[in-house]
Amino acid sequence: MLSLMPAVRAWGRERAPELPVTAGEYWRTQGVRELAPLWLRHAPDPGQGAYHTNLDRRWRPIPPAYKVPLLIGRQVYGFSAAYLLSGREEYLACAKQGVEYLLDRAWDKEYGGWHDLLTPEGKPLSRAKTVSRQLYTNVGLTMYYFTTGCARVLEKVIESVEIHRERARDREFGGYAQTLRRDLAVADYGKNKHAHYGYTGSLLLNLYLATRDARILAFSRELMDLSLERMRDGAGWFHGFKNTFDRQWRRTDPAPDRPASGGAQLTAGLALLRLADQTGGRYARTAIEFARQVEREAWDAGSGGWFETTARSRGDGMWWWTQIYGAMLQLRLYARTREQCYLDNFGRSERFFVSRFTDREQGGFFTGIGGDGRPLGEGRKAWDTAWRASYHEMEHALVNYLYLSLPSGHEPQLTFRLAGGGPRVVVPFDQPDVRIAAAWVDGKPWKSIDRETGYITLPKGTESRVVISYKFA
Repeated sequence: MLSLMPAVRAWGRERAPELPVTAGEYWRTQGVRELAPLWLRHAPDPGQGAYHTNLDRRWRPIPPAYKVPLLIGRQVYGFSAAYLLSGREEYLACAKQGVEYLLDRAWDKEYGGWHDLLTPEGKPLSRAKTVSRQLYTNVGLTMYYFTTGCARVLEKVIESVEIHRERARDREFGGYAQTLRRDLAVADYGKNKHAHYGYTGSLLLNLYLATRDARILAFSRELMDLSLERMRDGAGWFHGFKNTFDRQWRRTDPAPDRPASGGAQLTAGLALLRLADQTGGRYARTAIEFARQVEREAWDAGSGGWFETTARSRGDGMWWWTQIYGAMLQLRLYARTREQCYLDNFGRSERFFVSRFTDREQGGFFTGIGGDGRPLGEGRKAWDTAWRASYHEMEHALVNYLYLSLPSGHEPQLTFRLAGGGPRVVVPFDQPDVRIAAAWVDGKPWKSIDRETGYITLPKGTESRVVISYKFA
């Protein structure tokens, strides 16, 4: 068993140890030594609060300086993940700054829901509430709740999910609208990825892990069933991202033959694989068949890179989140099937990502690369129009660390800061056969754990540093 995490001795641009990309420790070290320190140093905005939403290649703030709640939420996710991986209090404090900003300024206190956009001073600027922006604000808050058990945060996330479930529901044609007005009346009934399989994949699966609330799992299944029934074409590809639908689920693409988005397929494939684990295998066959199709048709096995569309063209560039999701799809396939070929393919994808997307001059990763290999978007590190923050790369580090460590015989560890007064979920695995191996509370072994359900119980009125290690049952 691994020992308790040592204190991180290096900051910023130190390279990860010479480990293979198929080693879990490679990704934990990359996250806490190479990535998180750069975000901690450059993302916070001490003048206007929360974080800068646009940073150039050298990590300097650039205009526009609007406050974008979904990007603040994504940064909260990144700093929460950094705390889980490292136990460094600086990361949790920085995550809390973003959380307090969102609760104080981004929540609409008259109608409910998150404002889409704020001025640099934190005043509401948009009168629309798009599902995608609600979704990603909640993603970071859900991770913060998992890390801390903060009841105020969970309350707002659940209220936001209920707004989507009740106010965005299309009772005539089924499914969910993509945009509400500020007063929560429907503004656009178009059907899209973010209101359906994207909502499940990015939010509900994580919210269920953090709460084990059966109603959340039921909503995940409803949205995925709708997506499988209404959002696929004859070839089995999912649409609703770049290729769009109207209210009656009719495709509205100006170019009907436009290839399907590779990122949309990866989002759907990951959601299906994870939902199969959370539901005891109900979606397993569909998930594995579709994930294999995506790997076969949207991945370049020679280079390890993932295409932006099913047409397998690099003309649109290759983007950081697509590469990350592609590798995680292969890792999830390996976790479900234990077939060595998927771990080999994962390694090939990750070597491509690390070699081609790493900014070796300024640190961090490029948002995208063109067909000639040069960085897109001038190499920006944070980018409001690309929804770029620390979210995907820190999710990448966390998931890879956890899902690579267990099969190799290691017991990965995470650090929490939890308040007492009831059982708290502390197992972040979709797989039902992962258990708590051991727990330490404020440095001492702790026995009040339920290994079957993944809960730990702490004394009321306390706040403790909790370290959990994991193993297979």
